[in-house]
Amino acid sequence: RLKYPTPGNLLQYTDRMSMANSLEVRVPFCDHELVELCASMPASDRLSVKGSKLALKQAFRDEIPSLVLRRKKLGFNPPIGVWLKGQMRPMLDEYLSESSVRARGLLDPAGLKSLWEEHHTHGRDRSLHLWSLLVLEGWCRRYQDGNEWYVRLPE
Repeated sequence: RLKYPTPGNLLQYTDRMSMANSLEVRVPFCDHELVELCASMPASDRLSVKGSKLALKQAFRDEIPSLVLRRKKLGFNPPIGVWLKGQMRPMLDEYLSESSVRARGLLDPAGLKSLWEEHHTHGRDRSLHLWSLLVLEGWCRRYQDGNEWYVRLPE
């Protein structure tokens, strides 16, 4: 098992996914000269008691607001919940309708209805669950049923 997964996993994943979608992605902190410089620094210059990136934060302290430098790490998550309530709602309604679920026979319609109600009526965020089920149904339509699977979203 890799101690640091980036070289063996995240960079490769990012590269493949970006190429599959015709995107050019830059990885600025993987420049070999920068990596060599950081590797030559003592850990005490690179890491703080509270975490990592001490040298990076010090290097950019005049360029980046202190509020940004002090805040916790944020992930980059797509707005799936917004998509499912907006532009992708018709697709979600069709793909996960009771009739579609029954016809496919993979999911419990009552369980899906409960999940749906929690998300849309009771204010619980079940967008990742619904997204996963939507992708599963799309995969089935494409690879089991032989249908094209795409949706044209409004401009």
